Amino acid sequence: MANQSLKGKVVVVGAGAKNLGGLISKTFGADGASVVVHYHDDSAKASADETVKAVKAAGGDAFAIQGSTQSVECSRSRSLRPPKRITIRCSPSTPKRRTSSFARRRST
Repeated sequence: MANQSLKGKVVVVGAGAKNLGGLISKTFGADGASVVVHYHDDSAKASADETVKAVKAAGGDAFAIQGSTQSVECSRSRSLRPPKRITIRCSPSTPKRRTSSFARRRST
């Protein structure tokens, strides 16, 4: 049984709809957090909706939002009443690696 240690906290999970992000969203929800489930495009909407349902079933509050993580933070309190401050930001996705100019010079 969850200890509800995150009750009253707001967590934004970037790419939080499925896979590792979905697991993180569900875990925070089980601990009582209000979870903002971020997803990038329409192909992940169904997964985001399922994750929101799972978070709510586990005792947390949640809503899904599509777009860039900046837009998520700008509209973070859209569905949370009363509006709340973000407590935790989490992003399980890794940005694409860019080859540095140093690495390009070494390979030539």
